[in-house]
Amino acid sequence: METGLRLANYGYDPHFFKPLRINGRDYFVQNEDFSYRFFPRETARHPGTICFPADKPADTTRIFILGESAAMGDPEPAFGPARFLEVQLEGRFPGHHFEVINAAFTAINSHVILPIARECAQHEGDIWVVYMGNNEMVGPYGAATVFGQPGAPLPYVRLVTALKSTRTGQWFEALARRWRRAKAPATSWEGMKMFVNHEVAPSSPLKTTVRQNFQRNLADLVASGRRQQVKILLNTVAVNKRDCPPFASLIAADGSSAQTAYEQGKNALAQGDYAAAGKALQHAVDWDALPFRTDAEENEIIRQLAMSAHSDSVRLFDADRDLGADNPDHLCGEETFYEHVHFNAAGAYRLGTAWAREVDHMLPSAWPRNSQWGEATACAERLGLSGWNQAIVWDHMCSRLQVPPLATQTNNALRLAALSANTRLIRQSLTPDLAIQVGDNFQHQLKAHPADFMLRENYAIFLQATGNLTAAQQQWEQLQDQLPHDYLPPFQCGRLAALTTNYPAAMIALQRAVTLRPDLTEGWLELGQAAAGNQQYESALAAYATAQTQRPQDAKIMFRIGQVKAATGDHAAARQVYQKALQLNPADWEVHYAQAGEWDALGNAPAALAEFAAAVQLHPDSSRTHYNYGVLLAKTGRLDEAGEEFATALKWEPGYKNAEDGLAKIQILKHRKQ
Repeated sequence: METGLRLANYGYDPHFFKPLRINGRDYFVQNEDFSYRFFPRETARHPGTICFPADKPADTTRIFILGESAAMGDPEPAFGPARFLEVQLEGRFPGHHFEVINAAFTAINSHVILPIARECAQHEGDIWVVYMGNNEMVGPYGAATVFGQPGAPLPYVRLVTALKSTRTGQWFEALARRWRRAKAPATSWEGMKMFVNHEVAPSSPLKTTVRQNFQRNLADLVASGRRQQVKILLNTVAVNKRDCPPFASLIAADGSSAQTAYEQGKNALAQGDYAAAGKALQHAVDWDALPFRTDAEENEIIRQLAMSAHSDSVRLFDADRDLGADNPDHLCGEETFYEHVHFNAAGAYRLGTAWAREVDHMLPSAWPRNSQWGEATACAERLGLSGWNQAIVWDHMCSRLQVPPLATQTNNALRLAALSANTRLIRQSLTPDLAIQVGDNFQHQLKAHPADFMLRENYAIFLQATGNLTAAQQQWEQLQDQLPHDYLPPFQCGRLAALTTNYPAAMIALQRAVTLRPDLTEGWLELGQAAAGNQQYESALAAYATAQTQRPQDAKIMFRIGQVKAATGDHAAARQVYQKALQLNPADWEVHYAQAGEWDALGNAPAALAEFAAAVQLHPDSSRTHYNYGVLLAKTGRLDEAGEEFATALKWEPGYKNAEDGLAKIQILKHRKQ
């Protein structure tokens, strides 16, 4: 059966790396299908872009990064710790080449990282940097997971994942998936929100099993590297203890809880009792009922393993204790992290530099070295961390902070307000003269580092942010040639082509993107919009249908379907679809606006007015929405209110001709009535 399925090309390749020939040279790149062994297809996470030569060049040190989203550099890997490590090493050792290959990605844990490490052992790695632990309780088979059996014993986990590496196992898994879908709709990826209502008690025996699994997986990982004479930098994991309240808090029999411990810790900080504060805030992490952070016992497992394996080939960087050493309270907080575990630029620089210092000790002492490490500003310039790129990351984090469980943390309003204020300030500083300087720096850095695809990607994003779409398109096209296996360059090429109404080119590029990554929901959405713009409505509906199978509860997809129905003249179907979209997300102003237009065209003024009112309330700075609401108010004789809407439209868009004309007509009509 296995042979037959393989001959029929059924199933997916379970390996993490796959070979690819690019421009006449052999490389290894990421396999987009790897994570299907560990996640349902609807919620599968994917590695970042990976591309390294199959044969390691001479005078090259190859470093693999192993871990989860924090090690990956989420929310923007281009400015994560691994990138600062790479920059620091290239500055420290001029003339020597370093390949930093980031094999970490979102939502995984040691069950997933171990097989990745075993593959890395086959690819001439010199050093592994291991930074993992945050997802042990929430990743696949964790105590509070939504992926697989919670707290499953290690033999079971290894058996199941081994079976899924075979085509026969994949066939049976597909049958089981169809059966599950028949019973209940598939769940799409919703980030941390998926884990709400999956709390686990601090004393749960499932957590004990998970820690035992973690200890064994980590030990096997280290053994795998040592067999290949790889040097390993183990890390304990730093988390936001000071400024991150628990995500969920359950009260124990003795009255203790994570939230109480956090409040006690904050009170102790206010009184300057740092020892008591550190102890209480660690309890808040350890007792968190939604354990998204590495706890004290997991960090101790890492320390003990590093001590038992300590040699010239295994070192420990105790990030949990040392990363906040320069702070008076010796804790890490908002100066290091965006939220609970993900590093801001300052934190990424500090951790990446700490890694570089440790790696320095693992390299031959005879190698010539520069005496100084790179300053944060110089490293940021080398990576292309401009104000434009930073503002985009901060906007993304603002959106993330508005979704549970981050949105329900006790300090979320203050944290969100501070981040929003910082975003406004940085955008105010982005002048045309500064854009010229930043553009010059990008070109200088790319001339010196033409193969740095992350730097080129940052340049393309900067060009888009500054409105230079033609130059951005050129950079994405270069990336497409450089990384023919990666979905992002054709996706961005397609989006930019659609923005310039070149819909045929957009459809070609976006079709390539979704071919490379079939579960790219945003790609199917963009493809649908490009097809609709090209008046290929059947193709648009087909693309939206694929997106809907991946995210069945996404109101935005329903909205796009409604727009196509309206464009084809099926207004009854459009109204029905809009209503379903509003049931999924009543706060989407665009759907209210579109539904208002449908009711207005049907002559149902009261329903149209209600929808326009909802739209302007949800999106008060939309001049077009205020204008159209004003037109309908005027039609129904509510002249004063119509005038207010026209005036508001002009407030948001001074010189808006239609609003000016509408306001003038209102004045004439009111004068006639007098």
